Amino acid sequence: MVNPEPLKRGKVLDADELERLGQFARYEDKDGDGIGYRTLPGTEHDLAAYFTRGTGHDEKALYSENNEVFKANMDRLLRKVETAKKIGPQPVQTVADNAKAGVIYYGSSAEAMKEGLHLLKNESQINLNQLRVRALPLSDQVREFIESNPVTIVVEQNRDAQLFQILCMEYPELAGKLKKVHQYDGLPLEWRFVFDEIKKALI
Repeated sequence: MVNPEPLKRGKVLDADELERLGQFARYEDKDGDGIGYRTLPGTEHDLAAYFTRGTGHDEKALYSENNEVFKANMDRLLRKVETAKKIGPQPVQTVADNAKAGVIYYGSSAEAMKEGLHLLKNESQINLNQLRVRALPLSDQVREFIESNPVTIVVEQNRDAQLFQILCMEYPELAGKLKKVHQYDGLPLEWRFVFDEIKKALI
């Protein structure tokens, strides 16, 4: 049996590292990426314990009502979001020859999308550039994809077309280039819906 790759737990400090550092602040941004170091419960070192609360706190996780401390933490979280865009799972893109438009989808829609897009290409000669989104926050590749297509159809299994709404809020200047196609009848997405609804959206 092949041993699985060790689980990556991110920026975790053990007792030896705490001893070497001599200090620990849970929300300090030492690397400039917005992600603070942490310790795991049960770490045997006096510096390992910290108490986190949902209200305002400083770098050491201590309660604070200081507006400058609050703003500094908000700025750190903004940096964390920007970092997440780069280190999270990136979209999977497929470029088609003579593409008429783009299509964005995610999650369990993938298999039905593959079949529906294959039939659109072979039976209706409709080629589409594809982007499968795999994480939030959205990477810069998503913006570039929408910009590069005359229109982008967002296909999802959701009553409120949530991904479509997120894209419109994230890129309001590009909202006019987006069209939504969403199924919400409780059944799994199937190729026929993809085939029919994308054709309608392109009329």
